Amino acid sequence: MDEASINLWAVLAAVVVKQALGFLWYTPVLFGRTFAEASGQSEEEMRPRMPKALLADVAGAVAMALAVAHLASYAGVADALFGALVGLICWAGFVAPGTLSPSLFERRPIRLWALQNGYLALGLAAMGAILGGWR
Repeated sequence: MDEASINLWAVLAAVVVKQALGFLWYTPVLFGRTFAEASGQSEEEMRPRMPKALLADVAGAVAMALAVAHLASYAGVADALFGALVGLICWAGFVAPGTLSPSLFERRPIRLWALQNGYLALGLAAMGAILGGWR
């Protein structure tokens, strides 16, 4: 297998954009209240766990960006649109099915799954667009 061509600045930008998207996604402006209601938690209950959750999300975003960057490189992606498609394929093939079964088993509301996966689908598409377009 050929060595992947990875632009680390694009990886960093993809991580930053995903984090910014998450910040906006989970504010009351968009879906913060819906998330709190669907998860059965108040802001006060979530606040103490926020630093650990954010750290995990940043680490996960780095892993996702590196994985999408490798896949985009191996697929010969040379533009943002194809890169976004690679990100969406990663979501549809790995993230969505991998999170649906546990959500159903744990009896979480399906709208909580949809809310979280909407963020992940959009985040992966944005990451793919950055990684595919910034060669």
